[in-house]
Amino acid sequence: MEKEKVIAVLRSQPFWQPLLTISVLAFVAYLLLLAVYTPIFTETVTPTRSFLISFEFILFMSSIGLALLIRKKTFLDLKNNRYKVEFSIGWIKRGEWKDLPVLDYVSVFSNEPEHFDVNLWYDYNKHITMFVLTDKNHAFDIACRIALEQNIRLLDATVRHKKHYVNLEELCKKYGYEPAPKAS
Repeated sequence: MEKEKVIAVLRSQPFWQPLLTISVLAFVAYLLLLAVYTPIFTETVTPTRSFLISFEFILFMSSIGLALLIRKKTFLDLKNNRYKVEFSIGWIKRGEWKDLPVLDYVSVFSNEPEHFDVNLWYDYNKHITMFVLTDKNHAFDIACRIALEQNIRLLDATVRHKKHYVNLEELCKKYGYEPAPKAS
C-alpha cells in the first residue's frame, strides 16, 4: 500500500505550557471580574488595584495567554510540490499553501539531544525547516519519504562534525519504502 503523499506534523509543546496557559487565562478572568465588581462595592480604589484592573494590563495578560494557545502544524504535499505552515488557536486556523522550490537535498539536523530538524535545501545554501521532531526515527522516516518522492539525496547531520549522505536503499528497507528503480 502506498503511503500518504501529504505529511502533516503538529509541533509538540512542552508539558508545562498547558498548565501555564490555564494559569494565565484564569488570572485574566480574575482581573476581569475584579474590574467589574470592585467599583460597585468600594468607593476608593488604591493605585495598585487600579493598575491591576487597568485595561492595558488585562490586554497584556490576555495576549500572553493567547500566545501560549497557538499551535503550529506543518503540511508537506509531495504530490503537488507545495507546503503550508498553519497556526491555529482552537478552530481558528491561518496558513496558506506555497510552492515548493526545486530541492537539492533533504537533511536531518540535530544541535541538541531529542531535537531533530528536517530541512529542505534549495539554491545551494537556502533551506526551509519543515519539521522539528523529538524522535530521530520519525525524522528519518519523513526525510526518507521526501528524498524518495523528490528523487534527492538525504544528509544525516545528527552528529556534530560527522555529517554524511545516507544510503537511501538501506534506509528505505528499514522504513518499508520501495526504493525508486535505477535508470539503466
